[in-house]
Amino acid sequence: MTKKKKRVYQSSIEVGPWGGLGGTRWSYMPKGGIKEIIINHGVIIESLSFRSVCANKESESSSKFGGEGGKSTLQMKKGRNKTQISIDWPEEYLTSISGTVKNNNAESYNNTESVVESLTFYTNWRTHGPFGSEKGTHFSLPFENRVILGFHGRAKEYMDAIGVYQKAATSIQGQFMTHKVYQSSIGVGPWGGIGGTIWSYMPEGGIVEIIINHGVIIDSLSFKSVGANNEAESSSTFGGKGGSKTQIPIDWPKEYLTSISGTTMKYNNTELIESLTFYTNRRTHGPFGYEKGTHFSLPIENRVIVGFHGRAGLYMDAIGIYQTAATLIQGQFMTPKVTPKSVYANNVAESSSNFGGKGGNKTQVYQSSIEVGPWGGIGGTIWSYMPEGGIVEIIINHGVIIDSLSFKSVCANNEAESSSTFGGKGGSKTQIPIDWPKEYLMSISGSTMKYNNTELIESLTFYTNRRTHGPFGYEKGTHFSLPIENRVIVGFHGRAGLYVDAIGVYQTATTLIQGQFMTPKEGTSQSGGRDYLSSTSHDT
Repeated sequence: MTKKKKRVYQSSIEVGPWGGLGGTRWSYMPKGGIKEIIINHGVIIESLSFRSVCANKESESSSKFGGEGGKSTLQMKKGRNKTQISIDWPEEYLTSISGTVKNNNAESYNNTESVVESLTFYTNWRTHGPFGSEKGTHFSLPFENRVILGFHGRAKEYMDAIGVYQKAATSIQGQFMTHKVYQSSIGVGPWGGIGGTIWSYMPEGGIVEIIINHGVIIDSLSFKSVGANNEAESSSTFGGKGGSKTQIPIDWPKEYLTSISGTTMKYNNTELIESLTFYTNRRTHGPFGYEKGTHFSLPIENRVIVGFHGRAGLYMDAIGIYQTAATLIQGQFMTPKVTPKSVYANNVAESSSNFGGKGGNKTQVYQSSIEVGPWGGIGGTIWSYMPEGGIVEIIINHGVIIDSLSFKSVCANNEAESSSTFGGKGGSKTQIPIDWPKEYLMSISGSTMKYNNTELIESLTFYTNRRTHGPFGYEKGTHFSLPIENRVIVGFHGRAGLYVDAIGVYQTATTLIQGQFMTPKEGTSQSGGRDYLSSTSHDT
């Protein structure tokens, strides 16, 4: 008897795209599985097309996304190749991609802002690529235990941008995957360079020890864990043989990893992990190594680290983590549970700067929201704004940097509310109207820069489901972005003093629009719409 086809796409998320804004948007998600990718490439990626097979074994071919390179240079014409990548679906399936983006080059790319220069495709069995040149800005999709169901992006004469549709690896009927993984975990990072080879470690149980070798940099990492049957397991050593050894015991399941931070540095033109600090629900371990380079951190709270990934050779080139929602420990096993993220606004002491509010009732916010960021420096004081309804206007003061931000919102009873001003008084004012609830904020990007030894927000761009607002400020510093789509920004947080030192967002899953107001799919408690500014100052 033929089994009824199980639909697996409802929980997919859209990640990316990486690349430029040229061309027109394209999207391909078949009902079955992708069995072939046809890629035309030279010094850049010119086009992509796909073939798939459905549940009834019928084949389907996509359109060709991209062109023939347009008015290509001789170099591009000479280097043009067509490659067909076969995928033995359903036993073999796509898990990840990586590549590079080539920035503006008017002579070669017909004034296109950015194009996808190279691509590599990863399956559960092998690596296909790289195709194209690898000279531009690297990007990657480090999520493991995920399945790529389809692709999207922008294209015309070339492949301007590419992204993926992903879903957690699950048990699917028929000949699909049957291995068990953390369905709710996501990969974050890696931070660091692109040297060495990719490594990954996610145990079935909990991590009970981290072994770190370090000197002026991080030389290597290895892990010990305990499984469901209390059997111990040790990982390989990721990295080289140098440095002094430190063993970090973790009293799992009572103690568990919640976050990491560290710094990166350049050594012989290669970016490496210079220092690491590990945080558990009980204590802080580190820092290990030197802390002179570029700082990174994992500022998402109410999460549990269930594994690590990265790149390593003679040293630790890069590190990232696998995270899941903060969990209840039942026996010795973790069961995902969303822990409410609460932002309160009563009894707030007056700040050293008059940039924050002091009133408001103590009420809970979107239970399913997560806090992402902030990006930027550690100067100024902490600020936070999450309204009860939707944001209808952003007021941004900017010049060569972002001077200040403030917000206007409307609540369920149509009452308007305005936030405090977060930042100083300089810059030119721009008002960004948002036609909420039909239009809503989805993502941000920007850049940071150093000013008087303090890291500040240099530029900002805001993305809604309808348009892009920005960039505001200059774009010469270090870029950051929030590329995950199918999310709604329900508030902002950060640090501010005379300028905006740092910015982050509160996000929740794409929501149902009921009437004119957004109601989270998971967790319906909402906050009183008040802003918050910490009394703790860390001015540099």
